[in-house]
Amino acid sequence: MNIYVKISELYKNSPNHLKVAVVAWITRIITSIIGVINIRILISCLGMELYAGFVIITSLSGWFSLFDFGISTSLQNFISEQKAKNESYNNYLNASLILLLIIFFISIILLFAISNKLQLFLFKSITLSNASSKYMVLIIGLIYIITTLCSVAYKVYYAEQKGHLANLYPTYGVIISFIGLIIINNVPSLKSNLTLALIIFTVPPLFSAIYAFYDVFFKKNTISIISIKLNILKSLFRRSYKFAGLAFFAATVLQIDYIVMSRILNPFDITLYNIISKVFFLLYFVYSAILMALWPNCTEFLSQKKWGKANKILKTHIALGTIIIIIGTIAFILTRQIIISILAPGENFIISTSTILLFGVLNILRVWTDTYAVMLQSISQIKIFWIFIPIQGLISFLGQYYCGLHFGINGIVIGLIISFLLTSVWILPKSFNTIAKQ
Repeated sequence: MNIYVKISELYKNSPNHLKVAVVAWITRIITSIIGVINIRILISCLGMELYAGFVIITSLSGWFSLFDFGISTSLQNFISEQKAKNESYNNYLNASLILLLIIFFISIILLFAISNKLQLFLFKSITLSNASSKYMVLIIGLIYIITTLCSVAYKVYYAEQKGHLANLYPTYGVIISFIGLIIINNVPSLKSNLTLALIIFTVPPLFSAIYAFYDVFFKKNTISIISIKLNILKSLFRRSYKFAGLAFFAATVLQIDYIVMSRILNPFDITLYNIISKVFFLLYFVYSAILMALWPNCTEFLSQKKWGKANKILKTHIALGTIIIIIGTIAFILTRQIIISILAPGENFIISTSTILLFGVLNILRVWTDTYAVMLQSISQIKIFWIFIPIQGLISFLGQYYCGLHFGINGIVIGLIISFLLTSVWILPKSFNTIAKQ
């Protein structure tokens, strides 16, 4: 009982971003473990080839997330800035709602125009069964677009120091999806249906996002479209389109891998890459949870020019993230055969040590660059990203395609590593230090 009391007191007295991080750790542990277990369920339910198709389609979520047009990040920063000045931010909520409605209609038109051609492009090396709908990308794309726009509410939660809700609601959706996938895997007539599996996987998180959107924008009755201020709308748009461009270029670096693989690798290699990525995602989420929770705090103290505190946080967090990845990489190497036997029993997967080490190096580079990126983005210093990320994206694409053709999975990772080393690894620290000295 005394231990429980001490833990409760420690939690109450901890900084808010650490409290949010604790909740994020717990929820992401749950979602990450479910994500890994889903590999076994889906391979059993769909078979190797259709599972590779599932992986390719769900990888598009990162691209469809671009449809928020930077509204979420821009809104989060504005709310944090208003809170730091003890001023109301309802006008920014009003303005963001209008922009989201406009984006929704534009994105639906675009989706109808490209969905069919996109599906044909992605499934060059994968044969879809008769049970798979020719409208699969259209259906899943629509779900992802609505989820993305409603998920703006999660960033508002972070800005309002209620980041625990931004982690809990998506987790509820993941758990429901998990239960649904277990059910269809145990009903023979529902197996080998890629579209059904995708719908069950994506719809529950959609409902979670819709509820969060309702909670933030409508439940409190503070939204009034007719009272929108034009200057607020313009300022939100001016900042959001910069974040939108940044997100697009970042996607060309981190979201292009499955698109490249869909053209040059076979379903077996795509599945193996996905398994390794899921394991490393399980490692990286611990650090990313801290960064997301820290973002609003960075906005507040960096706006007050507390650069010494920022540098201390940088060093501490980079060291922490690096240690997490190193320990996780070693553990993965020692337990890889056990992991494969659990996730893909009966499949002849062999993961080389070199592949795991390359993934480890890539994630350490991400720890370094993501930490600096959060610091800069938290104060809306994103001009530098517009300069180098297009170059990094081009290097990433060319590196992955060329190296992937010659070295398979290792080549995809090598292409990513090269893009980081030639750009963001040294450009972001230099930019942050330059701003700090001004």
